[in-house]
Amino acid sequence: MKTKQRNIIFTILIIYTILILFFLFLGAGRLGPIAGNNKYQFNLIPSIISFRFPSFLDLRSFPHGFFELGNFIGFIPFGILIPILYRCNFFRFISLFFLSILIIETLQMLTFLGSFDINDAIVNSLGASVGFGAYKMGFRFKNKQKKYLLHL
Repeated sequence: MKTKQRNIIFTILIIYTILILFFLFLGAGRLGPIAGNNKYQFNLIPSIISFRFPSFLDLRSFPHGFFELGNFIGFIPFGILIPILYRCNFFRFISLFFLSILIIETLQMLTFLGSFDINDAIVNSLGASVGFGAYKMGFRFKNKQKKYLLHL
């Protein structure tokens, strides 16, 4: 990959990471200690995560379904951008990604700007996995297209 392209992708990754961290720590009305929340909140037991498209009736419970879907979709770009910059296999990528998410979830809890929720870590990692799969499919398609054009 050319240096200019790599720098652009790296800049996009940094900006996107800053935006995600902003929303994880300061977005969605997270006031933490300012609002008097000084209790550690955590969920260490995964529950069933439903992956279905929200229906009109789900709009009544807007925040829950919206954040669950956002936790999934919001982390897909990481699964695309990180493998572009740093060649790695899926196991290494998802292991480091999941560890990073666990650290972020812990920081949310320790700063009282959210809670540690294992469900969020799982959904975030699933989103990154989908992004990684999309990257691999696109990479393979690009390679097959090159091979096909060379044989013409």
